[in-house]
Amino acid sequence: MCQMMTVQFESQKRELEKSLRVKKDKKKETMTIRMKQKQQSLTSHMVTKQSEQMLDLLAQKKQDLRKELERNWRHR
Repeated sequence: MCQMMTVQFESQKRELEKSLRVKKDKKKETMTIRMKQKQQSLTSHMVTKQSEQMLDLLAQKKQDLRKELERNWRHR
């Protein structure tokens, strides 16, 4: 009888360990997905910001070149 309870206990213990392992793996997977999404969002934000800055710089350069061309055209 005692041996039967020990076998039953070991079986329950393995099932519990398996259940905990599955939960842990699922939590780890969820955290990994969240971290990847966060990193992707941060990267996207950074690229957008850099793109806006580059467009601003290009617009300023274009304006500077127009002014320079106007000055050179007037001095002819």
